[in-house]
Amino acid sequence: MIDTGAVADPNKMPLAQTVLSLLPSKDGVRLPLLVVHTHKHRDHYAGDGQFTSLPNVKVVSPDLASVRAFFGFDHWPEGISHLDLGDRIVDVRTNVGT
Repeated sequence: MIDTGAVADPNKMPLAQTVLSLLPSKDGVRLPLLVVHTHKHRDHYAGDGQFTSLPNVKVVSPDLASVRAFFGFDHWPEGISHLDLGDRIVDVRTNVGT
């Protein structure tokens, strides 16, 4: 999932509940969820709190150190990271200054 939006309160916007209800299951277990962000403006990560304590959910904090560590960007701001989604590899590129 990319960005959790500007609303933190699940009573106003039940984002986690909605997203989790849409995730498929395999052998009775819901597939894992990865939450990342396009950038660190609060309106892109305010809803993270709805996901942080949920099982099988990984939320990558939008701060630079967390992004670099999770994706393994060794030569910031250059480089490509490869994210394994199971049966698909996704190239993750930095987009600094554009």
